[in-house]
Amino acid sequence: MAYVALLDASVLHPWVVCDILLRLAERNLYRPAWSAEILDELVESLIEREPEHAEQFRRRRKRMEAAFAEAMTERPERFMSAVSDEVDA
Repeated sequence: MAYVALLDASVLHPWVVCDILLRLAERNLYRPAWSAEILDELVESLIEREPEHAEQFRRRRKRMEAAFAEAMTERPERFMSAVSDEVDA
């Protein structure tokens, strides 16, 4: 698999988009990458919108980490050279 995609919280937040991206990764069409900080931001954002589902969102994160253990990166900035600074603004 040649392609690696850094998945930021903004694309992991909408469940439908996250589901599609992870299903494509399951089919080895690319390798997802994220950091603990990205997943922290994701969970915090989800909890902020729906605090009553906080535990569900934490479980979602754990399942993502378990299913894609190789996705965790300590240096997400190495994937950022192709991304404009304006993307996350």
